[in-house]
Amino acid sequence: MKKINKFMLLGLFALVILGCKKDSIVDAPTNKIGVSSAISAIPSIEQKFNTCSWMQYVSNETSLSDLSIPGTHNSMSFLSSGSNFSDLQFSNSGKMGLAIDVTTKCQDIDMCKQLEYGVRYFDIGCRNNGSDFSIQPDFPLRWFSFDDYMLSFFYTFLRNNPTETIIMCIREENSNTGQNFEDVLLRYISKNPNAWYTKDVTPKMGEVRGKIVLVRELSSRRGIGIPQYDTSIDRKALMQIIQEETVVRDIQSKRSLIDRLLYQVENPFFDYEGFFIIPANGYMPMKRNDLSWDKTEIPNVSAVSLPITKHLVSLFSYYRKRRTGIVQMDFMLPLVCRNIIKTNF
Repeated sequence: MKKINKFMLLGLFALVILGCKKDSIVDAPTNKIGVSSAISAIPSIEQKFNTCSWMQYVSNETSLSDLSIPGTHNSMSFLSSGSNFSDLQFSNSGKMGLAIDVTTKCQDIDMCKQLEYGVRYFDIGCRNNGSDFSIQPDFPLRWFSFDDYMLSFFYTFLRNNPTETIIMCIREENSNTGQNFEDVLLRYISKNPNAWYTKDVTPKMGEVRGKIVLVRELSSRRGIGIPQYDTSIDRKALMQIIQEETVVRDIQSKRSLIDRLLYQVENPFFDYEGFFIIPANGYMPMKRNDLSWDKTEIPNVSAVSLPITKHLVSLFSYYRKRRTGIVQMDFMLPLVCRNIIKTNF
């Protein structure tokens, strides 16, 4: 009898290990059953669902503009070396490194973790080198390949999680090349065209499963991607930034503004059909008089992200189905991600 119990325990242990593997990005389960009606298959919202593939429960007919989506601001800044800057000598008595050390990082989890937590909106800044893009969070010190440090993560994730989509907002950063930037971007897209959605209208979920939805912060001769600011395009195609203030001088005012905007987005009479993005990110100006910078204000990201994250944890801790749009944050936490996702169901 003892031998049988040992075998039973070993078998149970193996099942637990195999079950846990399904929560990883690589081994995330693929939903092959009727995705369009899969939401009815959830017995309870409190059921533990895999945040790697939470979009499998969204109807194919649902517009992305009707979803609550976790997003990260300056998504690749986890690559920043941070404190390494303080060892460098810059102008202003060599103290510029202290300022950059405070401001360069907006995320501290890598791209795989962001995807695993359920983030589906990414804010990406790229430097155009003429023939390719690089990501340079420590400009001009270090650079990372756009292919290796971003696209490869996205393509791999979408292959393993074909029920999902990724919204990528791309902008030119640390360079100023104008139309050539669009040409280089198109070369990247042409290498894997089936993995991209580049129309300028807001898609439904069924149109973009397994794809990257392109949002652009640049002008386009060819009209590729959903424009963020181009008012000449049909307003239904635009991603609307309904909160653009990133300089925060009073935390309570920032909290109140976020609350009002979230209420506005979920209001059924607010019938705008484009994307909504509510940047819950920002920075608090910090004067450094001790460094003889009497008129200089250094952005302090953490001074805003800590209290705002705490506010969002409290705000979403009580579950109810609602639309929040894209909630863009600095230093995203898995608890906030999960609670935003839950409001879809």
